[in-house]
Amino acid sequence: MSSHLATAESTFNSESVYSREISTVRLAAEGTWQNDINASEAESTINRTRTPRPLAVKNANPRFERIKQQWSGVVLSVQNESVVVRLKNQTDKGQPDEEVTLSVEEFDDQDLSLLKQGAMLNWYIGYRQGSGYPKESFSKISIRRLPSWSAAEIRDAEKQADIYADYLFGDS
Repeated sequence: MSSHLATAESTFNSESVYSREISTVRLAAEGTWQNDINASEAESTINRTRTPRPLAVKNANPRFERIKQQWSGVVLSVQNESVVVRLKNQTDKGQPDEEVTLSVEEFDDQDLSLLKQGAMLNWYIGYRQGSGYPKESFSKISIRRLPSWSAAEIRDAEKQADIYADYLFGDS
């Protein structure tokens, strides 16, 4: 095997250059190419081949959300198109609880089946912005997806609470 063929194959294997150009070089190095080509022309073909490089993808315009107000709450009742919720301020915990009425339209369609008395939720108000994006406000209400307690689990928890109460406070 000629040294030029070995160079072409090692270039092909180590740098993953375009196979069509390597095939041309291989034919030239073996002397089977139809045109008159010498080894120096074959080497110059090898030197002109390009190695594909992965593109670096960078998010040039990142967006971020800044939450200005947050509440946790529990659904007190669900009427036709409104939901009554008791909210606890998570941003300023010193504030008293509030009872508000929200429209059903404020909730995500995926959460509507979970919207019933006792459901727990989180409500966030803030804004989004980023380079190349206008500043926009948002409000997001999401129902917490926690399993419901069965009647047996509630009875067991009450029994456990009675045991702890007896231990801590004694039988009076």
